[in-house]
Amino acid sequence: MCLRDIAPDGTEAVHPGVGNPETPVSIGWGRPSRRALDTERDKPHLHRPVHRPDVEDAPAPGEVVAIGIAVGPTGTVFEAGHRLVLEVCARDPFRAFPFLHLIPENRRTGGTVTLHTGREKCWVELPVVS
Repeated sequence: MCLRDIAPDGTEAVHPGVGNPETPVSIGWGRPSRRALDTERDKPHLHRPVHRPDVEDAPAPGEVVAIGIAVGPTGTVFEAGHRLVLEVCARDPFRAFPFLHLIPENRRTGGTVTLHTGREKCWVELPVVS
């Protein structure tokens, strides 16, 4: 998942990032099969879930599960007229960090994932500083 800064003309405004001169506003990752929270590290009051990488709980076919995805903090200042776009994708977002995914468990592909919104609570929490 990634947050993008879109200019009024439809182009993406990119920002300098760690090891990448053209980075989106922010990115976050989540896997439905690795949604178990780390109760020792998770801090619900910060609204940044911490998942356990060692617990796999793949949903059954057709099962709808909730997953919280922490998107990295940012100090981006948006120009007037720009839009903030939330992109949900099944791969590393375009212009994200150059990941290699050397661990086989992180390279799994295949299957079908359906994103459900509207019935349950779905939101993006964005603090605004003015």
